[in-house]
Amino acid sequence: MFIIKNINGGQIYAVDLYGSIIQKYAADDTLIGPIGGGILYRPTGAAVDRNGFIYVSDFGNNRIVVLDSTGNYVTTIANGGGGNGQVQ
Repeated sequence: MFIIKNINGGQIYAVDLYGSIIQKYAADDTLIGPIGGGILYRPTGAAVDRNGFIYVSDFGNNRIVVLDSTGNYVTTIANGGGGNGQVQ
């Protein structure tokens, strides 16, 4: 499990590789709930920007996914392959 903390909002995100979700916690450690379910497959890391967008390394799908602060899919900024904007 990989854990990050959002400095701006104080939320804590636990990236669950085998559960293929991210558990989101409030600053007081109260579970808000899982996010990314059905979108992610074996996420390995995440980062949160100052606007609350969550950038997830979606290892199982060979891509980087952007979720909004509530966990809704926004876009894919890189996907598997060998060309420009693709990751291997």
